[in-house]
Amino acid sequence: WRFSGRVDKRNPFDSRGLQLPKSEESLAAEDFTMSDKLKGCKIIFVVGGPGSGKGTQCEQVVQKYGYTHLSTGDLLRAEVSSGSDKGKSLHAIMEKGELVPLVSSTTLA
Repeated sequence: WRFSGRVDKRNPFDSRGLQLPKSEESLAAEDFTMSDKLKGCKIIFVVGGPGSGKGTQCEQVVQKYGYTHLSTGDLLRAEVSSGSDKGKSLHAIMEKGELVPLVSSTTLA
């Protein structure tokens, strides 16, 4: 994934014309910077249902190739257990069985 849009710090609106909260404004600028830092890096997404072996496969990739493994589930559980306001909000969403919004899960690492 690479951020390809132009960031205009004076324009607090997204491409749909919706006003961005301050945190998302700063995230857009950080995404652009992160995009530059990640150029040339390999990013692999391992997708599958619960118990399908994603973690096992990722452990093997880490051991063999030295990649860094970021598990969304582990990051979400860590945030919830931290007791932070964000963690409490995530806990409420997960308790209802709802999906965590993308913007919440992409700001955890």
